[in-house]
Amino acid sequence: MRKFITYIIVLVSILVGSMYLLDSIYSWVYQNGAYRNKVMWMHDLKNEDLDYVVFGSSRANNYVIPNIIYEKTGKRGLNLAIQASGPLEIKVAVKEYLKHNTANRIFIQVDHSYSKEKPDRTGQLSWIPYIVDDDVYESFEPYGSEYKLFKYLPFYRYQVFDARLGYRNVLLSSLNKGLDYSESKGYTESIGNLQKDKPYRFLLEDKSNSHFIEINEICRLNNIEVVYFTSPIYKAEGNLEIISNHLSNYYNFSNILHERNLFSNADHVNKKGAMLFTEVFVNSFFTCQSYKE
Repeated sequence: MRKFITYIIVLVSILVGSMYLLDSIYSWVYQNGAYRNKVMWMHDLKNEDLDYVVFGSSRANNYVIPNIIYEKTGKRGLNLAIQASGPLEIKVAVKEYLKHNTANRIFIQVDHSYSKEKPDRTGQLSWIPYIVDDDVYESFEPYGSEYKLFKYLPFYRYQVFDARLGYRNVLLSSLNKGLDYSESKGYTESIGNLQKDKPYRFLLEDKSNSHFIEINEICRLNNIEVVYFTSPIYKAEGNLEIISNHLSNYYNFSNILHERNLFSNADHVNKKGAMLFTEVFVNSFFTCQSYKE
């Protein structure tokens, strides 16, 4: 019996030790390896003092081209929008950037996900490796006990999300097989052409969103202007006017592009559409012209 108990203790010790070791290795790679997602890149940004930064989901990431803005205005900025981000993930991104950097203006893309308060199941994944950071954890913690496990149980978060965060991703990152965001300043092209010609319908709840309220307060304390906008959607049919009831300085560009060949799908533009929208963006926010609906 004593040998059996000793065996169990040794086995558990090896298991726990292995979990701590693997957690340390994986976390080190996410802190120091080649960029496998934009959050890894953002983590390395330090002492940036920019004219503007764009936040949001892929509906900002695929739309705003900082290099064109710089060519036309000389304004320096980054597109830090991250695929599948909802309001909570956008808030976390804004807070993360402002830890070590600043900007004169922050642009935030809002749309049919405006009413969402809970974490996005896909959008949260880029942040899970960093949930051990108190600032990241406090944003996710109210939305489920699993986030406590992700923070305090070593290696658990990498096991649960192995397909997106696990061995393959860590190996590629450690082998310097990463993404280069520096040349595009964060913009990512959406490839393809929209095939179906039909309306894109959605319905928003008429209520405020606590994450945007917090973003407004963060920007006020840092003396940063915050601008909200909705990027183009093909044949948008929804109640986006709800957003203007709750967010000041909101610009609705949802219906300014009408040609189907400018879109890769109903709610994303391709490179041609992004170039046209960036022109609108420049004329709206970086010249004497203005646009508002």
